[in-house]
Amino acid sequence: MSKHAICSPSGAKGWINCSGWEGSTGSNKYSRHGTAGHELAARCLITGHNAAEELGATITVEGEKITVDQDMIDAVQKYVNMVRELGGNLYVEQKLAIEKITGEPGAEGTSDAVVLFDDEICIADLKMGMGISVYAEENEQLQIYALAALEEFSIVQDFKRARLIIVQPRIHNISEWSLPIEDLKAFGVKVKEAAAKKLSGKGELNPSEDACRWCSRKATCPALATSIANTVGADFDDLSISSPPLKVEGSPEDLARKMNAVGMIEDFCKAIRAEVEAQLLKGNAIPGYKLVRGKQGNRQWASEEEAEAALKKMRLKQEDMYSFRVLSPTAIEKFMKDTPKRWESLQPLITRKEGAISVASEDDRRPAVDVSEVGAGFDNLDKELV
Repeated sequence: MSKHAICSPSGAKGWINCSGWEGSTGSNKYSRHGTAGHELAARCLITGHNAAEELGATITVEGEKITVDQDMIDAVQKYVNMVRELGGNLYVEQKLAIEKITGEPGAEGTSDAVVLFDDEICIADLKMGMGISVYAEENEQLQIYALAALEEFSIVQDFKRARLIIVQPRIHNISEWSLPIEDLKAFGVKVKEAAAKKLSGKGELNPSEDACRWCSRKATCPALATSIANTVGADFDDLSISSPPLKVEGSPEDLARKMNAVGMIEDFCKAIRAEVEAQLLKGNAIPGYKLVRGKQGNRQWASEEEAEAALKKMRLKQEDMYSFRVLSPTAIEKFMKDTPKRWESLQPLITRKEGAISVASEDDRRPAVDVSEVGAGFDNLDKELV
């Protein structure tokens, strides 16, 4: 992707839905490690090698040397295997012009993998993140890549469908969606209209959880503040420490409306905290607030080797110097990849806690919890306590 692309494919979910959306220009250790994972994947697909052959190698991203470890290898290889199994004509890290799609002069995007079949364009995308699950269905970024690939390759083939695939190996998420070329072109019309509003600077602000999540302006966005105030039924100017607690009440429909905004409100609050901290770190005064240091971290040896040598001179016993513990099932599994029968024999010894119950939207792909079973569990507990 072009560094200066205002209407970038990666930020499409934001600027298509809100003309005021702005992405972050900085990077962090997670994004740099993600970039390293993408580079490793590209090397494997281009050379035909497997990721394990790069174990211990370093990939430099923005001056940081990132070591290829087993975790990165496992994640990348899952993606590489999937792309190889597709067949077709593969184009790796394919630069695609998106100027005709967004109207932004010179704008480009880079698709992780474009795979061409007789009548189908396939866009495969690697996501190295472990936080939020990303799905292919109606994914704006991948649809823009598909439109750009259609523009690039339609002169040699007559494509009927586009297939979008997202591989998020570190959370075991593989998502696939296909659509007719006619529907893809209809989406392209929507993109061009949204991009024109964004580029003109005259579009409207439209706060939403999806649009605001990665927006760098949410801490100072007046439309977001107004939307949240309207949702919770309070004016921010009227809130103070002495104000009574806000009451969350109403009909199920009213609670649902407020629940729909919870994620956006939480992101807004986090952005406010981050902006205040950033201003204070710059030396700018924020009335009523200051920077302080938190609790000191746990004590640790500056050099374990030197500490070990010193303790040995004191003739301490091994059990007084060292802590021995059986490795976790996850760690043991990595050692037993080549001996599946031995790993299988350990399964009866492994236990796992049920996931905590939490609220999710109806479009969440996990099955709903049967509350009658949950209630029965509490009933049994009550009987035991009597």
